[in-house]
Amino acid sequence: MTDQTCPVPTTPPLLAHAESPVPARCPLFLTQDWFDILEQHGMPSGTTRNDALIEHALRLPLTQSRGSFHALASYYSADYGMQDGVVVSMTQALQLADWFRSQGARHIELRPMRDDAPLLRMLMDALRSHGYLSDSFHVSTNWYLPCSGMSWAGYLASRPSRLANTLRRCRKRLEGEAGFRLRIASHSDETEQMLRDYAVVYAQSWKESEPYPDFIPQLCRMCARHGWLRLGVLYLHGEPAAAQIWFVKDGTASIYKLAYDSRFAKLGVGTVLTAALTEHVLEVDQVSEIDFLTGDDAYKAEWMSHSRTLVGLLAFNTRSPSGLLQAALHFGRRWLRNFKSGMAKTR
Repeated sequence: MTDQTCPVPTTPPLLAHAESPVPARCPLFLTQDWFDILEQHGMPSGTTRNDALIEHALRLPLTQSRGSFHALASYYSADYGMQDGVVVSMTQALQLADWFRSQGARHIELRPMRDDAPLLRMLMDALRSHGYLSDSFHVSTNWYLPCSGMSWAGYLASRPSRLANTLRRCRKRLEGEAGFRLRIASHSDETEQMLRDYAVVYAQSWKESEPYPDFIPQLCRMCARHGWLRLGVLYLHGEPAAAQIWFVKDGTASIYKLAYDSRFAKLGVGTVLTAALTEHVLEVDQVSEIDFLTGDDAYKAEWMSHSRTLVGLLAFNTRSPSGLLQAALHFGRRWLRNFKSGMAKTR
């Protein structure tokens, strides 16, 4: 635990039976642990899991409702793809399409995926070759910061000067408050108390209640066991005033949950805590990327330098009456939106 009481200012070859070993680096949101905890604690009751399995036990985690297949993903998901981050070949994408057809899939929806993910384009093409109409659609924007070798001082120098000025002003103000203290937990033996403090802050924040209350605690416990958790809490007047959940895995720091007690909003408690965790992952963890995950909130551009698009994949089985109807509705709506947009530009 860090206790801070003073400032620290190409697709693989297309082989018929190409093996796809588990990569040395795998995003948290593609690990087996993530999918298992999401299934057990973060999905509606009655959800039916039916993963696509192809050669060498390669797994695409899915849920099924009649003839519709969806990604095993939810409000909590920031990425989606093959379990363990396996990169498939085109041959294996065709096998996935075979699997969907063998299951009688009429409608397929997979999200969120990065728009440059190899699986996205290969699976769209593979499904088209099997009689599906496929399309992609916008889901969200992902802000991130490449930061290999970057120090905290270097980070501040790279950001707009107003951010450093705001941090300096907020930090000075907080140091004049009684009981100002920062803690960052990264080990399992520190998790439970810090989770209780996080829950206190969340309950006093502007945010709505979690739809699945067990999910965040279970996720944090799992990440703490692996050494991936970075749970930060800022205290004022003897009580938690702001809390954030970050994860650090394979050189990437993911900013997952942010909350602050609304009573302390004007003191900049959230800003100061974000700065403390950013400094920690740069100086202590020495990450190569900081990822603000989903959402195009304006404030993220202050902290991050790059953005990318998250999309979803849609596919409709044109050999099925219901699949054909859903395709007609989807592409019809898109045509209508484009038509209205074009008409507006000509006015």
